[in-house]
Order: sequence, then structure tokens, then C-alpha cells
Amino acid sequence: MAGGEGSDGRSPRIDLVPIIDAMTCVIFFLLLSSTFVEFTKISMPQAVSSVVTTSVAKEPPLTPKLIGLVKGDFLHLVLSWNGKNPSHMEKRVKRDPKNQRSEALQATSQGLVNEYKKMFPNEPALLLGLSPKATYQEMISVMDGARQELQDLVLVSWTEAQSAENILSEAKGE
Repeated sequence: MAGGEGSDGRSPRIDLVPIIDAMTCVIFFLLLSSTFVEFTKISMPQAVSSVVTTSVAKEPPLTPKLIGLVKGDFLHLVLSWNGKNPSHMEKRVKRDPKNQRSEALQATSQGLVNEYKKMFPNEPALLLGLSPKATYQEMISVMDGARQELQDLVLVSWTEAQSAENILSEAKGE
């Protein structure tokens, strides 16, 4: 009767006993040959709470921006901030007609950011933007100067220059 003989003849009969015997041997072989690894427990240190006291001499500024505005032959650098005591600083630098690297522009932006950093020593970042008339090289010179004092610079759209123009016109009473 092995091989399916003796059935009604339509389909062969498959003996499952030898297959089950083989599978049982394979399962026992795999269980005996495998190595059991003990998983180590990860011990976490206990949480420690601490109290931080800070002396707030000055309110931190909100959204400090260094904007470069092109007006004629000069590039006006305006560093403004909002917050409890909003203010701004402005310096201007003559533009280089050859569009070369301007060390004067770099030194001016570094000086502005240095003054700002003296007033707000804990401020880590600065928004930076230039008007659409400014060149790429002028942007790089301003960035190089600002990065001497602050490492976190965030480039903003040239539309931010419009807000700096408004600040300048209000300051001059126009």
C-alpha cells in the first residue's frame, strides 16, 4: 500500500508519517545544535534632578537679524532685534566695484556682531540676509565676519531686508 496503491485511483495517497519523522529529527537536531544566549540586562543610571539658577541681567533678544541693504555705492549693515528692549545698530561700507572679497565688509560685520555679543553674551544664533541687489561675494564676506563671533548663522530671504529698510526710515524720521 505504499505509494498510494489501493485507493480509489483518482489521486495518489501521500504518507505523512515519514515526513513527520524527518521533521521531528530536524527539529531535535536544530534544538540540540543551537546555542542559547543569555540576554544581558541593561542597567540605566537613576535619574538625577538638578536646580539651575541663572542671573538674568538683560532680557534675551528675540530674532536678532543682520541685514545688508544696498543703497547706491554703499552696503548698509543693520543688526536689529526685538524683545523687551528692541534696538538696532547700523554701519555702512563702500561697495567694491570689482566685486572682489571685501575685507572691510568682513571687518565691519565682525565689529557689529562683536558689539552685539558684548550686550548679549549668551545669544547663540543670528539671522542673516541681504537685499536682492547685493552680490554673492558680499554675502560671503558678511558671513565670514559674523562667523568669527557667532557660529550659528541662519540665512533668511531677501524680503527680510524690507523690514530693515523700515527700521532705518523710522530711525531717520522719514
